[in-house]
Amino acid sequence: METRDGFIQGDTMEFSETERVAYVRGHVRSAFADTRITADAATFYGQERKAVFRDNVTVTRPGRTIHAALVTVFYAAKRIVAEGETNIRIDEERRAP
Repeated sequence: METRDGFIQGDTMEFSETERVAYVRGHVRSAFADTRITADAATFYGQERKAVFRDNVTVTRPGRTIHAALVTVFYAAKRIVAEGETNIRIDEERRAP
């Protein structure tokens, strides 16, 4: 599924037209702006322009990687909220002497 904000793909996808909600499972991949996300499952809420990723979530952005149990992406606000056990790795840029 692709929107103006980015895309979400997975092994299976179910979509409720009346609720404007997509359920994505299995090898979920998503990208928007400079952010890449992988997870085992996701729910995309079209009306609210947000997605909730769960189980083995990895968020990769320039300079940092987040591993979390659950991540909510608010596309309009360009905001990411991680919940549960969360690890963040910051990649420091190496400068030439």
